[in-house]
Amino acid sequence: MITIQSLKNIALTTALMPFLAIATAIADEKLDTHEQKNFETAFLILDQAAKKIWPGWEKTSRQTWYVSNGYEYYICPEKDFEGFKSLGINQSIKCEILARETDIKPENVRTVTIGSTPPTIAIASPRRRNKVWMPWIIAWLHEHTHQWQMSLPDYEEKTRALNLDSPDDTMGSWMINFNFPYEDLKINAAFDAQRYSLMELFTAIKQQQAPKRIRMAVKDYLTEKKLFQEVAGEKNYSFATFQAWQEGTARYTEYKILEETALVAVKNPEMVPIRTIKTLAKYARYKLAEIKKDVETSTLIANERDAFYALGAMESLVLDYLVEDWRNQYADNPYTLDWAFEIWHKNAYQKVGDQWQKSNNRND
Repeated sequence: MITIQSLKNIALTTALMPFLAIATAIADEKLDTHEQKNFETAFLILDQAAKKIWPGWEKTSRQTWYVSNGYEYYICPEKDFEGFKSLGINQSIKCEILARETDIKPENVRTVTIGSTPPTIAIASPRRRNKVWMPWIIAWLHEHTHQWQMSLPDYEEKTRALNLDSPDDTMGSWMINFNFPYEDLKINAAFDAQRYSLMELFTAIKQQQAPKRIRMAVKDYLTEKKLFQEVAGEKNYSFATFQAWQEGTARYTEYKILEETALVAVKNPEMVPIRTIKTLAKYARYKLAEIKKDVETSTLIANERDAFYALGAMESLVLDYLVEDWRNQYADNPYTLDWAFEIWHKNAYQKVGDQWQKSNNRND
């Protein structure tokens, strides 16, 4: 999701598609070998690791509107689209493909997920069409995370219930252009303290520091998080936590699904070539480093809502350590990750209480 204008452009284009002239198919209407391989690799990664990350994700529609080299396609369509010709089931990706000619240039298509029924990924061919292109595959997987999120029960109604949109907002544009006070110095100072504290917590976990030190780091982070909430105000805080919940976890998923697939592939080398396993592991490390760098360097003044994306991705990494089954509860707890930290807080005090009770029993 890059700009609201891109969202409007894609949505408008999609709305007009049934009314455009029906094109005459020619010989090169099929996806080329590398384009098929990009989809095939994305689907393979999804098939191997989706259910390990988000419950039900593997069942989500993969419907994708794809623009490439004079043609537009629906990949894995859930219905017929007027003016599109079926190319049949593609044996490489195990999905039907619909196609027709178009004047839309790939460079004019922004990658986005449209909140239609079902949610639809809009994406263009990668610029490097002569090879399997992992950044394109990761971008598709990111948007497929949004497809799953937007397919959760009552997604549209529940996001509207946050009351972050304006009365005339019918496209969810508040997710992009909500009037957050990014330049407020007090809010910036509070957010910086929060992200620094989160990095200290992540470092303590990665260095396998003593449990007591990690508990103190969590408490410090929750204190800074609460201070940011108080300084920002409830409505601004709701926007920030929504972005962390939706975009932050999508960025986390980019890393997590590559890591999980690499682990599966190592145990089952017949699944993918060794070179592909190394590529998956390489990009997983890159994505992890990217999240860390973004949390360390992203400020509200310079990066605006992207700073919340980075924070949400890092919170997700931390929660993997703190709350064992938080991902199983994610879909039932929109649109914030605060509930997961509350579970940790409750469990931490429960453990202290259990230890205190054991101590008393020994003294008796």
